[in-house]
Amino acid sequence: MIRCALDLCSPEEPDWRYVAGRLHIWSLWKEITVSRGYQYGYYARTVQTKVLSGEYDRRILIYTDAELEIANTWINSDWDADYDYAGAVLLTKRYLLANELPQEAFLTCALLIASVETPDNRLTWAKQFYEAIARRQISLATPILANLRIPNGSLASCLDLPEFLEMQTENGDGRRKAYDVFPQLVVSDEFMRRVAADEEWTLVDPYEVRTRLGIELAIVWGEEFERAYLQQRSHPILLHL
Repeated sequence: MIRCALDLCSPEEPDWRYVAGRLHIWSLWKEITVSRGYQYGYYARTVQTKVLSGEYDRRILIYTDAELEIANTWINSDWDADYDYAGAVLLTKRYLLANELPQEAFLTCALLIASVETPDNRLTWAKQFYEAIARRQISLATPILANLRIPNGSLASCLDLPEFLEMQTENGDGRRKAYDVFPQLVVSDEFMRRVAADEEWTLVDPYEVRTRLGIELAIVWGEEFERAYLQQRSHPILLHL
């Protein structure tokens, strides 16, 4: 039936792609119901099962069973039907965990985002986040939607710096362009600690660090990066480049 709907899709009748998307979602509902024995309506059970199996981060357990039952009432399965075929396939194949429904994924992300709020206020914020995500009023970046709810997941995502973007544009000062390089910015824990303490951050040329200290900054991270940073700060030549 999905193939028939896609074959009927045309510039004159583009809405058939939404028919195909709904058929794909309905097929997902059926598969999950057969696999785990239930569909929507048992969110607290889903949370407990996925925490025990190591699929959900235990941070979600900051919410009580009663709070999870309240969150369960927010789920609107009709919002699953808002995707065209390409969107439905992308969502189910790339972002959902095994035996997980779309609204469960969105709700878990919303609850985790709101988990830093005060206990008496976090459900209020979680509901607003969930509805905005589920209705696609806001779009979560791939690292967040794919990783936030799994163990050790985080809100880390991407930042666009105007100076970096301008390096690739075709207009403007040609001396400030770099078409054949791909600039990258890594925000380390040491950098954030220095920001919080209002301390200086030393900028260095990675080439000079590599040739003078034998350290390839692009491939080190964590504690190894911190040691390399402290080492380059103490180097008399690098410090004055």
